[in-house]
Amino acid sequence: MNMEIYRRRLLEKEKELLSSLKTVIREQPSLDGLDEADVSIYSQQKELTFFQANNNSQLLAEVREALKRIDEGTYGQCLADGEMISKARLDAIPWATYCVKHQSMLDDEALPLAA
Repeated sequence: MNMEIYRRRLLEKEKELLSSLKTVIREQPSLDGLDEADVSIYSQQKELTFFQANNNSQLLAEVREALKRIDEGTYGQCLADGEMISKARLDAIPWATYCVKHQSMLDDEALPLAA
């Protein structure tokens, strides 16, 4: 497995996420002169923006952890059992921490129970 390819992809993703987060911080408009309807719409947009920024922050942390694993020599190992994560999975999600089997198990645990 060529780690430099994954390192470059992760560094590109890190740069993209940092840029996105900086844009969110810079784009905080003034509420001066807005009526109640505009403030309401702005509040909804701000909530969505906050949600997206929070997701990007979490993803940034995952990307940085993957870069750390490359440096430590543990990149590509499933955190559940230490087995290698498939190349196809790492190609799709370079910051993946679990193989498909264990990620699926985690996803199933996170699903709410049907009433």
